[in-house]
Amino acid sequence: MGFLKLCEADWSCTIPGWYVPVLDQEGRQLVDGGLVAVVPSSVTRSLGADLVIAVDVNREGATFITPSSSVIGVLLQSMMVVQKTASRHQLEMSDLVISPKVGHIRWDEMGRADELMDAGYKVGLESISKVRELIDSCPEVPHLLNIS
Repeated sequence: MGFLKLCEADWSCTIPGWYVPVLDQEGRQLVDGGLVAVVPSSVTRSLGADLVIAVDVNREGATFITPSSSVIGVLLQSMMVVQKTASRHQLEMSDLVISPKVGHIRWDEMGRADELMDAGYKVGLESISKVRELIDSCPEVPHLLNIS
């Protein structure tokens, strides 16, 4: 494993202002890729993917945020609007979008990871037939993929 692989877990959620960016071996500051692409479908396509299956964890919005007049509440709601707007084009570039129902869980509630994974697993199982149809409809994809 290279250095990048070892630090991915750290920098994949380094949100400026909340977490300190991680420095790589060249001295670059690494931050959350979601600042540029919440759903990186265009990057996936540019790397040669024939099919792109996106996971949109923001589809429901942040249902844990109640209407607020506090600075923090307004800032969080504004960030969600920006993220949803920025990801719209990326989602349209995807062949399939899977959306677990996790809007009730705050992004910083690491203690609820099992609940997040369960929601992802559930929607993943529900999506198997759509994934199979997508694979079968794409002649570029080798049919060596055997989803059981």
